[in-house]
Amino acid sequence: LIQVEFVSNVYLVGNEKVIQCNIRDITKRWQAEEALRKNGELLHAVLNSAPITIFATDSKGVFTLHEGSGLQRVGMKRGENVGESAFELFHSLPVTEPSGNVTTGEEVLKRVFSGETVAGITELKGIYFDNRFAPILDAVGNLAGLVGVATDITESKQAGARIRRQLEHL
Repeated sequence: LIQVEFVSNVYLVGNEKVIQCNIRDITKRWQAEEALRKNGELLHAVLNSAPITIFATDSKGVFTLHEGSGLQRVGMKRGENVGESAFELFHSLPVTEPSGNVTTGEEVLKRVFSGETVAGITELKGIYFDNRFAPILDAVGNLAGLVGVATDITESKQAGARIRRQLEHL
């Protein structure tokens, strides 16, 4: 199947109308756009099937992406936070770092926006997430925003708690 673009113009030359028609083969462009669309659909399907949530913000901390099946576990829909401030949403959210230090979501965001990659565990509505927050840099190295990946670790946390309880009874 060949895809074409047809453009016509009518010009007045003297007292006569002249019609100019251009037909251009756009098959390759159409195929590339179709492949890109299908790739985007596949990416959405993967993100919404994997036990993760992925999110990104712009340089001001406003969500530009919020996807993943982890959202459903806490009663949210994909894209629900797009356009909202991560600083407002994560402001007081406790984040437990690998060192055991508990900090706030706001402090984590500030550190990431200063160039640091931060890891930490959060809990939301009884669901535990292992988070990685990293700065996004543009082509010349300027901060363009942040990206975060949150993996649902609720089952492993619960299993760990069961093992600890069993060991206490020995």
